[in-house]
Amino acid sequence: DFDKWPNLSKTVLFVLMFIGGCAGSTAGGLKVTRIVLIFKKLGASIKKLIHPNAVSVIKYDGESVDDKVSLGLADYMLMYFVCFIGILLIVSLNGLDIETTISAVASCFNNVVPAFNLAGPMANYNCFNDFSKIILSFAMLLGRLEIYPLLKSTYENYGVAEMDRRFAEFSEYLASLDMDSSVAVVEQEISN
Repeated sequence: DFDKWPNLSKTVLFVLMFIGGCAGSTAGGLKVTRIVLIFKKLGASIKKLIHPNAVSVIKYDGESVDDKVSLGLADYMLMYFVCFIGILLIVSLNGLDIETTISAVASCFNNVVPAFNLAGPMANYNCFNDFSKIILSFAMLLGRLEIYPLLKSTYENYGVAEMDRRFAEFSEYLASLDMDSSVAVVEQEISN
């Protein structure tokens, strides 16, 4: 029962929940590769602050990492935490304590086993209402299938691209209208 462990041990376990597994593993989370690249990029940024003219190359597995990869990694991290916080806020409407809520969302979103307190090893997710369970199930899919591929398939398969096209056409139509003359006509009608 890791729920009885000291707080330091539970905190380490909680942090490890976000790392997840190695690239290619079935675990969700940020993955070890991304964490290593994040710390290398952070080190290069700090070095650049200290030595502004220095040229630093980030290497991973003996090969240099392109700036596009670093930017993509930053985008992924932002999307990851936006999704996590959004899911956390929705599930927190359930009214359970913060330890249960955060650990359950982290557990589901990262597809790792441990959660604490009411969703811990000697309990289950019965404390959550049906809506929260649906959101946590969605979090499991989002974490397991990765954020970008799931968003891309949703975008392509459910006509979002068509909606974007129609919205763009409507925006062009609105832009083509001569709003000043339309306002003048309305004002003239009101004054009559």
